[in-house]
Parts: sequence; C-alpha cells; structure tokens
Amino acid sequence: DETMEFLKALIRIGEVSSVDASKATARVVFDDFDSVVSYDLQVICRNTFANRDYAMPDIGEDVICLFLPTGTEAGFILGSVYAGDVTPPENTVNRRCVEFLDGAKFMYDRSAHALTITIGDTAITVNQDAVAVESKNTIQAKVGDTEATIGASGVSIKGNLSVDGAISASGDISTDTGDVKAGSVLLKNHTHI
Repeated sequence: DETMEFLKALIRIGEVSSVDASKATARVVFDDFDSVVSYDLQVICRNTFANRDYAMPDIGEDVICLFLPTGTEAGFILGSVYAGDVTPPENTVNRRCVEFLDGAKFMYDRSAHALTITIGDTAITVNQDAVAVESKNTIQAKVGDTEATIGASGVSIKGNLSVDGAISASGDISTDTGDVKAGSVLLKNHTHI
C-alpha cells in the first residue's frame, strides 16, 4: 500500500491549466488530488541542444506528469494522451501525422512512401516518383533573380528560358517587341523571294 501511494504521488494524469511558452513549461491541475495545481513543470522535448525541438501542450490538454521524490514542486510533463472525445488524426501504424488547430496537416505514410503537407486549399505530396503541388491561387518557385509563377491565367517566367527540345503551341506566340528572332532573321518583316 505504501508503494502504491508513493507511485501515485510520483506519476499523475492531469489537465494543462496554463502554459509559459517562452520557458517551455506548463502548470497542470489534478482533479484526482482535490484540483491541486502544480508548479511550473518542464515539458519534455526530443532535443534541446544542437538540434532543438519545440511543441507545447494546449490549455485543457490531458498530460502525464512525473514528479521527483522530493515533492510536487519539481516535475516534468512527459507527454499528452488521447482521452474522452479527442481522437487521433490517423488510425494506422503506417502513418505519422501532426494536425494543427487551423486544419493544417503534415503526414508521412511509410507504406506508400509519401509525405503530404496540407495547408488550407494548398497540398504538397512527395513520393519516390513525383512531386505534386496543388494550390487555389498560385505556385511560385524562385532561385536568385529567376522566378516562375503558375497561376490561373497561365505560367509566367522572369529570367532567361532555355529549352533543349521542341516547343509547340496551340495558340499565338507573342513577345514584348512583337517579333521573333531566329539567328539574325526577324520573323515580323521577313519575306521569301
């Protein structure tokens, strides 16, 4: 009985009541212990030195806490648990997923070898064979001063364009000068004799 009471004091499940985001700490209320609120507890992170990871629990989130044997003044939030009506965003062991409050989602499916990032109406899917990008408005790529934009009205390229292969068009081809040059020959006023 004494061992069980000792373990109950060390390991507790509670609900986050406040978060200090700058210190990576949170306070937790324990309903099983007369709604006692903890001191600031450090939130356990994967890395905190050369590589640094950061993710804070939300207020109201159920967490598992571990306290030092010296008392409830010093302890840690080990992680969050799904409880009540809150369910995981995925239901297979092959997917790792992070889903945010605004609906954004980062998901990797190891069986399909595919990473999918969804933010609103924009989706990026990367697999072993292809990269697909879908957007409601525009898709833009920029390297130095060269820029390519895909929009509802077409494709715009700022910078030089080199093509190694044929160019075909089913519509008109126009330039700022209104002419096309091949070598030293201008098409606009070119005539054959």
